[in-house]
Amino acid sequence: MFKTGFIFLTAIFAFFCFVGCNGSNKNTDKPLPYDDATEFYKRGWEYYKATDYQRAYTQFKKAVELNPDYPEACLGLASCYKWFADAAVAENNFQRVEHNDKWAVAYFSRAIELKPDCYEAYIGLGALYTDRGWYEPSIKPLETAQKIAPEKYEAYLYLGRAYIHLGENAEKDNKKQDAMAYYVKALASFEKYLSLYKIDPKSDDIRSLILTLKEKTKKSNQ
Repeated sequence: MFKTGFIFLTAIFAFFCFVGCNGSNKNTDKPLPYDDATEFYKRGWEYYKATDYQRAYTQFKKAVELNPDYPEACLGLASCYKWFADAAVAENNFQRVEHNDKWAVAYFSRAIELKPDCYEAYIGLGALYTDRGWYEPSIKPLETAQKIAPEKYEAYLYLGRAYIHLGENAEKDNKKQDAMAYYVKALASFEKYLSLYKIDPKSDDIRSLILTLKEKTKKSNQ
């Protein structure tokens, strides 16, 4: 079996995915966010930066209640739900994982609906799917994020993870051609990731993984 060793990749960057949510608001005929909603969002962001996720959640929730069409607030709320779900995974509380994942997906999707070119929302959705082992559905949002901002590194990291696991699954099913195709994509994704994020403290681990992938794909061509 192809050993990937991905534990170190599950939390490699802080999940501040809602910082920018750059792009155009789909609902251009709607007014800008209400002042109160903006204030709640700003407070939520300050709490999130301070890792006080419960208070951040409360502020983002109030912002969304005041203005359901506020994509940044939806993104912030989704990020909190994902953090709660990740914490529940560590506690083996799978009922809480399921509950928080459901709402995280809903609010990431809402942010995308409001701002279809919001890189951070696609990353958040793809990261959630990948972290839960839902590799097939993770591909579309991550590839979309890659197209929106090819100069940013996060999509390449998560795509590499998803591709390599899909390759392993294909190999188990004796679909060797499909497996190699996924491994080639994983290799390209990790190489691109390292070219963009040179200060990653775990870069040696990823380089080792790249060498393994190269050996794996080389043998398939012999």
